[in-house]
Amino acid sequence: MVALEGRLYIPPASPLLQEILAAVHDDGHEGVHRTLHRLRRDFHFPNMRRVVQDFVKACATCQRYKIDHLRPAGLLQPLPIPSSVWADIGIDFIEALPRVQGKTVILSVVDRFSKYCHFIPLAHPYTAESVAQAFFSDIVRLHGVPQSIVSDRDPVFTSTFWTELMRLTGTKLFMSSAFHPQTDGQTEAANRVIVMYLRCFTGDRPRQWLRWLPWAEYTYNTAFQSSLRETPFRVVYGRDPPSIRSYEPGETRVAAVALEMEDRTAFLADVRYRLEQAQAVQKRVYDQHHRPVEYQVGDWALLRLRQRPAASLPRTSTGKLKPRFVGPYRVLEIINAVAVRLELPPGARLHDVFHVGVLKKFVGTPPATPPALPPTHNGAVVPVPAGVTAGRLARGIRQLLVQWQGEPAASASWEDYDDFRARFPDFQLEDELVFDGGRDVMCGRTYARRARDVRRGTERAARTQEGKASG
Repeated sequence: MVALEGRLYIPPASPLLQEILAAVHDDGHEGVHRTLHRLRRDFHFPNMRRVVQDFVKACATCQRYKIDHLRPAGLLQPLPIPSSVWADIGIDFIEALPRVQGKTVILSVVDRFSKYCHFIPLAHPYTAESVAQAFFSDIVRLHGVPQSIVSDRDPVFTSTFWTELMRLTGTKLFMSSAFHPQTDGQTEAANRVIVMYLRCFTGDRPRQWLRWLPWAEYTYNTAFQSSLRETPFRVVYGRDPPSIRSYEPGETRVAAVALEMEDRTAFLADVRYRLEQAQAVQKRVYDQHHRPVEYQVGDWALLRLRQRPAASLPRTSTGKLKPRFVGPYRVLEIINAVAVRLELPPGARLHDVFHVGVLKKFVGTPPATPPALPPTHNGAVVPVPAGVTAGRLARGIRQLLVQWQGEPAASASWEDYDDFRARFPDFQLEDELVFDGGRDVMCGRTYARRARDVRRGTERAARTQEGKASG
């Protein structure tokens, strides 16, 4: 080595260079600027900034734990504008409403062409069968079977019953990519408006939302839409039902009929043009805050999972120290400009298509096999149960006191029994005991301790009786 102005010169081919870079950077996993500043105190080597940039960029720990301070990846890809009313729809749920006549959920159905909406009250819990019954009774009965449905990845819409039923009716299903539900933004916007309407109608009487829901729907459908420059009601009922075929000039000799059909056709064409204008403006505004990212088949990407605590688990500081990304996973297919298919490990309970906004390109040597995924529920990482220590009845609902892996004992939380079994079907709940006036499921450890105490009490009582008999 050669000393240069009090600093050691490291040849670029020296095996010590990587060791020195690792020793300085791994001490705190700092960024390029700070790592370079520390190195320049004692060392010098050619192209220092570029070498440090490449080293920090390829650091596996930094890639998994650090978040890029960049605009979200992926420019807006608007859905194709439908050709007629009620041919293509969006569907979603508005949940957690006050219980009225057993109803706590609204099924929101939006015609993507006219923005006309129907809001159907449902009881919770709902199933794919009950949602399908409401859909056919309130939507298909009025507007016919749609050509396509856009939705998020709610368990109802991904269920075998729903997908097979829609296949047999000839309806195509388009779902959001994993962890990126913004695909169905139009339905989400309608949901926000209808909730606002309900707040205005009910005020300080929130349990009257069911009474005012039809009026909220009417108000929404008769409100002026800036993108249409009309109301959804007029767009829908200003023409014949969706099943009528398009009009061609010269098909009728009745002048009044021809004029009516031509006006209707021109009106729908104008609406379509205004929708395209609105989408172009929306895309331009969206893209100002996002950046384009391109992937190729064979690339490797890290996946960002949301950290989802248990229902009652307090948000402790440990969550901030957990990895922000998992992986990497190989890109198998390019779906479109903003969605790719990843090679997930066998048994992964995740849809394998992801929006580029939840991915980060991996730099470095990829693993031989895809790494295991942490447990997830609805696109979020969930804590892993370590054991069940108690049970109770809370307002008639069976609950379990669950201790979570990697969390302190004070973070044990009460979880609803049915929800716990649905989220962790493989977790062994071994024995039943009478607890707080009802039957509940306990883990074997708790049961063994309780059974031991009961056995000792029985033996003590027996010895007391024997003593009395001998005396």
